[in-house]
Amino acid sequence: EIGYIKKNKEQTDSNIHLARQQEMFTKFKQLVSTHCDHERNIPFYAKQLMITPHHLSAIIKKVSGQSVMYWINRSTIQKAKMLLTTNLMVYEVADRLHFPTDSAFSKFFKREVGTTPRQYQIEKHTTNIL
Repeated sequence: EIGYIKKNKEQTDSNIHLARQQEMFTKFKQLVSTHCDHERNIPFYAKQLMITPHHLSAIIKKVSGQSVMYWINRSTIQKAKMLLTTNLMVYEVADRLHFPTDSAFSKFFKREVGTTPRQYQIEKHTTNIL
């Protein structure tokens, strides 16, 4: 009976720990959604959550199976795609997302999406006309 109680307590502690990690992941995603247009570094988000960058990386990887940078880049790309469907020029989107140059933004976008920002704009514009 004592073994059962101990095992049950360990399971409860494990569930609480997992719930805290899930909550941390949710808070992290909210922060990324809010700040990714000007903050794309792990220490910034770790500081906001009051944990170390290493701990943040470990939690996000465990909960989501993906890296912190995966989520930051994913959110940045979502914002970029949204901005690219407006009348903004590529250099204006790069500026709004605080990339040092439009070339740096274009390289980032192509690496993540597989097409250049301008090609993406043309494809979306063509799709919207049809």
